[in-house]
Amino acid sequence: MCAPADSLTYFSAGTTSGRRAASSSVDGTVRLWDLELLQEVACCEGHRDWVWGLSMQRDGGMIASCSRDRTARVWQWPGTLVQSIEHKMEVLGVGLSQDGTRLYSAQGKHVQVWCTASLDGPAPSVTWLPA
Repeated sequence: MCAPADSLTYFSAGTTSGRRAASSSVDGTVRLWDLELLQEVACCEGHRDWVWGLSMQRDGGMIASCSRDRTARVWQWPGTLVQSIEHKMEVLGVGLSQDGTRLYSAQGKHVQVWCTASLDGPAPSVTWLPA
């Protein structure tokens, strides 16, 4: 676990069931929460700057984060880093399709679409889908 959260929480996301949530912070962490137990499950470290945004798959199985450090990251519950995707500029927004098969990252005037492997199999991998 990370040190206690004493820096500004910047963004949060939750599951449709209301059982899981994630929060991002200016300290570069993504924290995963079990809302039934009202406790932190994991502190995901790896971003080197503010985490601007989060998105969660409906069941919370996959979490995407984006940062000022020019990366988008994909995490699997409970906090395993699946992939870090480098970008040319800071990543201002991130989204996941409802079925978890697509990851969207936004930077500047561009939105990139990435294909993720099914969560039914091994850990997902992310590949660029050019226009």
